[in-house]
Amino acid sequence: MNPLERWIFWQNEMKNCIRCYACRQACPLCYCSQCVVEINQPQWIPVFANKIGNTEWHIMRAMHLAGRCVECGQCGRVCPENIPIHLLPIRLAREVKALYGSTTGISKDENCEISTYKYEDRENFFE
Repeated sequence: MNPLERWIFWQNEMKNCIRCYACRQACPLCYCSQCVVEINQPQWIPVFANKIGNTEWHIMRAMHLAGRCVECGQCGRVCPENIPIHLLPIRLAREVKALYGSTTGISKDENCEISTYKYEDRENFFE
């Protein structure tokens, strides 16, 4: 799929999400004491289920799990709407490998590429 087709695919999937958080509950690596969806000051993600809020929730969750996801597939298996949500963190891990040449989650002593700033990074917005 090209990027536009992928975006359309995920937008269609996100329309079906009822935001039951079964994916979060089933994930062995979702263990924060307070999830971002439970914080209301500031409120990062709208409480009610809609396409935009659902997309925000799943993208934020995928980025939060990047480097920790063990690809067990539990999040996709428990989804009552059969959204293949397990594919998002897998895709992020592939992107990190392609961009940075590293595989996240191999060593607990290594920092996750997606959450670590390095001065050598190509972005120059800090200058």
